[in-house]
Order: sequence, then C-alpha cells, then structure tokens
Amino acid sequence: MKRKYVIWAWKGDYLNLGAGCEVGFYNTYGSTKHYFFVKKIFTELEMRYNGNLINNYRPPKSKGEKVGHSWWITTFNAGMQNNVNPSKIGFRCVADLSVLKAYARKALERRLEKSKRWNVEGNKATLKWNY
Repeated sequence: MKRKYVIWAWKGDYLNLGAGCEVGFYNTYGSTKHYFFVKKIFTELEMRYNGNLINNYRPPKSKGEKVGHSWWITTFNAGMQNNVNPSKIGFRCVADLSVLKAYARKALERRLEKSKRWNVEGNKATLKWNY
C-alpha cells in the first residue's frame, strides 16, 4: 500500500485565538482520504508580525530527549484579535529529520530541497514563510 506524506502549514487570524500559525506532518494510505499524523518532527516555531517577534514556541521535552518534538506545532497571540493581516504574519519552523527512518528522511529531504521555503542542512529542515 502506497503512502502519501504531506506537511500542511497555516497562518492567519484564528478568531478567539488571535494571530497564529501552525504546521503539521501527515500521511495517508492507499485509497483512503483521511490523513493521520506521522511522527513528532517539529522542534521550534517562531512567529513574527510585521517583522516583530511575537512568540517562539518549543515543545516540552519528553524523558530522555535533548529537545521536545511535536507532530503538529502551533503558536497564537490572543492579544492580537482585531484587524490581523495574515500577509504580515511570518514564521520559521524547524524540523528534526533524524527521527524519521532513513528511506522516509531521504524522500522528504528531496522534496523539501525543491521548495523555496525550506532549507535542509544535515538532519535539520527549516521552513520560512514570509519571514
């Protein structure tokens, strides 16, 4: 059964949550249309608004981890509720590719290296969106 992997990212005004952004890593199997979370690969999410730092979130560490990991990483600012312009939101997200199996890591690296928004250095991949 063939797997399809996808990284989805969003940013904008999240109603009562305020300005925010999120990134998730998912896959689907065969003909199913439902996506499942894959692996906890994200280690940091930094959000800026109009160039100013708003939040820098790092997931809590689990026992034995050097850094925390999350499969779906988010950050919001509830103080920014009105007139949020999504085009002024920028973010940087860091992924730790070392947690993936070798074949999945290599396939993901090849895809990310084709993107203008991703930078891959060793086992670290960084996504920048209007940052």
